[in-house]
Amino acid sequence: MLAFCFKTPIFKGCERSTRIFSAGGPPAGDHLHTMVAKRKGLNIQFGGGPSMTHWNQAFEEVCEGRIDVQPMFGRSVPLHEVPTAIDEARDARGPARLIVMPQQT
Repeated sequence: MLAFCFKTPIFKGCERSTRIFSAGGPPAGDHLHTMVAKRKGLNIQFGGGPSMTHWNQAFEEVCEGRIDVQPMFGRSVPLHEVPTAIDEARDARGPARLIVMPQQT
């Protein structure tokens, strides 16, 4: 399951049969190029989301350590690694967020 902004590179970076939930979006709307999604059999749900039962189950899985949520927090990088980290973030397989830590070496 992915919780991400929709862009074609996200579709390209997903494994086959990935389930994607979309909640919200930019005010101007999205333009999705769905050919890749169709070929990979991606399951994309706009709005509605999972039921409370599913949210509770997911919360329990996270609390018990069975789901690693670290990838959602992104990657911490020192100031001198920012250019490289930005290049990596442009790839769908790169970190979702970058946390710049100027004091980190």
